[in-house]
Amino acid sequence: MSGARATMLFAAIALAAIPRALPAQAVPAPAASPAPAASALPEIGRVRATPAACGVLRDVALPAVAAAQRADARFGEMQTVMLPNFASVRSDYFLQRAPVRTDGIFLEAQFAHLSDNLTSQLQSIEAIRKLLDDPRLANANDPAIVAQREVLEALYAVQQDRARALFAFLERQAKTMQRNMVGFEDPEAIAKMNMPRNPEQGWERRNPYYHFIPPDFPRLTGFVLDDKDRLNRWTTALASPVRADEAVVQTVTRAVAQGCG
Repeated sequence: MSGARATMLFAAIALAAIPRALPAQAVPAPAASPAPAASALPEIGRVRATPAACGVLRDVALPAVAAAQRADARFGEMQTVMLPNFASVRSDYFLQRAPVRTDGIFLEAQFAHLSDNLTSQLQSIEAIRKLLDDPRLANANDPAIVAQREVLEALYAVQQDRARALFAFLERQAKTMQRNMVGFEDPEAIAKMNMPRNPEQGWERRNPYYHFIPPDFPRLTGFVLDDKDRLNRWTTALASPVRADEAVVQTVTRAVAQGCG
């Protein structure tokens, strides 16, 4: 083999030993970030204002409706549970033919439950009154605010009327229990207290309105079924105007809420 051929052979072997370069791979270009939507961009120098009527709805009307609902729940408990129980215990007590009646403590307990219930109703009604003191309601010209103020004032008035009737009923029952010394059935205890059995105050005898009963007032007869029916009809009549006014409040507040977005 000549020197030139040997040199060419060694050069071919050397070239074969060198690995071939890999073909260049295309590198994808980085994806461009999408441009933010125009609606997502913050607006500079522009602030969306909450309509005044919407603020009144949120801060006054809706809390007032919630307070009225709390009063309604307590009234419903009085109507369906407490007053029937009171009528039953009262009938059992006053139908006793013994010279000295017993179990007056149970009648007192039922009366205390009624008083506590009415106190809770009055607290809810007072919450409505405080909400009506909101300065945004005074001298308002916005028709939506005026409408809310008027229906809430009517709601407060009708809730107050119902509570006033219940208070008058309980006040009358309290005087009847006091006159019959309910809770002081032990004659020895009465003697030790140096108290007459049936005290009759002079102002009660002179007051022509003491024994007056309004036409729609439930006159309890002592017969439990009759008394329960009278109380149910009376409380149903008390609840009817409240439900009517609350329906008007819902209509007005729903209309205002639709404009608040």
